[in-house]
Amino acid sequence: MPRGTQLSDIEKQRIIDLKSCGKSQRQIASMINRSQSVVKNFLKLGIENYGKIKRSGRPTRFSSTVKRAVLREISKTETSSSKIVSRFNLKYDSSLVRKWVAHSGRFKYHKCLRKPALKKRHIDARLKFAEKFIKKRNMWKHVIWSDEKKFNLDGLDGFNYYWHDLRKERRVMSRTAQGGGSVMIWAAFKKNCKKNDKTIFQQDNAPIHTASSTKKWFQEFGIELLPWPALSPDLNPIENLWGILARKVYDQKKPPIESIAELKKRIQSSWADIPNEILNKLFDTVHDRLLDLKLQF
Repeated sequence: MPRGTQLSDIEKQRIIDLKSCGKSQRQIASMINRSQSVVKNFLKLGIENYGKIKRSGRPTRFSSTVKRAVLREISKTETSSSKIVSRFNLKYDSSLVRKWVAHSGRFKYHKCLRKPALKKRHIDARLKFAEKFIKKRNMWKHVIWSDEKKFNLDGLDGFNYYWHDLRKERRVMSRTAQGGGSVMIWAAFKKNCKKNDKTIFQQDNAPIHTASSTKKWFQEFGIELLPWPALSPDLNPIENLWGILARKVYDQKKPPIESIAELKKRIQSSWADIPNEILNKLFDTVHDRLLDLKLQF
């Protein structure tokens, strides 16, 4: 299997530094814009042996000609593995193509980015938030995380993945209207899904949430609000929960959704199928999100 571009000395040192800060291989790969397999290989071999050990094992079933053609096509079109199989009339399963492309070291399978237009005041507010709460780990068990999401009959808005050539910039998608009908849902969750003696409610800064009548309601019921920085969906663990829910709702192994009524039932049943263990794991990521934010600036 051909080698991807090897890590530079700067990248090697950054991996070592991030690992010493307790970052996972997945997080390190995302932060240095490299595949997780490259990071894993470097950490396994160490700085002295990295790049010096020859590869061995059973030869791949892909010819070198096919490999080059596939890599060129993916770099040019960022198309899916299943379309690559069809386009080149390959006698391989698309999962095998995905595995080979991922291990080439040149590509990483990414969700299309949706970046808010952060201004200096937004960056300052996000950093202030991180500095204030990064050491308050015990607080997060009291927080109820909330958000809204639109589900369409023909797929979730923004739920698009592609093969990212690591030598190029990430793709950023803009929102487009999708046809076929949709359902807007609101959801909230907290650690262990049980009430505590203290409750802190998180919500974004949508106009309906910042209205005086809304604030008054929370005050009347004695519910503390988390001071949330604007344009910070990446700090909310419910963003990952939307991805988990969407994969269940739009699972290709399930029958296609033909109506709004079916979509509502699928969303409700899929939500009920998410175990508490997953919710608790998402809570454990809050501290890492704040740490990532501080490292970005």
